Amino acid sequence: MGQVQHYFADRDELLRFAYAEGLARTDARLRQVIDDGEAGRQPIRTILDLALRELLPLDAERSEEMTVALCLQVIALHEPGLAEVSAATERERHARVAAAVANGMHCGEVAADVDPALAASRILATTHGLAARMTRDPATRSEVDAVLPPVLATVFTGRCRHWD
Repeated sequence: MGQVQHYFADRDELLRFAYAEGLARTDARLRQVIDDGEAGRQPIRTILDLALRELLPLDAERSEEMTVALCLQVIALHEPGLAEVSAATERERHARVAAAVANGMHCGEVAADVDPALAASRILATTHGLAARMTRDPATRSEVDAVLPPVLATVFTGRCRHWD
């Protein structure tokens, strides 16, 4: 423990670092899913579905990350530094999902009258709800396919003009 503390000024700095590192690992997986999907010319809806699953505790690694993230989010309620890391991550992820929806509008997967920011909020609220539920009760993992694709289908109602 003394060796770790040597590199951080205080407990809060250590927690911020740990939280940011965990989020960075998740974001690296998200980037890989997106890159692979684009390279494979997959529809945006498919890429988004696969990316959102990286935020769900569907295996041991993601379950551990989710448990740690939830614990740190609770601590963030009283620690401004952690709260900012959490808020910045949420803003970035929301912007990414909103951009995916907006891109879907350009290719025909999303209707022109959809508000990308509101659609992103609905999609992420569903994803976060699933993640929290699955963390508390791993047996609910089987519900992902019954919940996530239909929510995406309410936003991504068309077909991609570019790849179809």
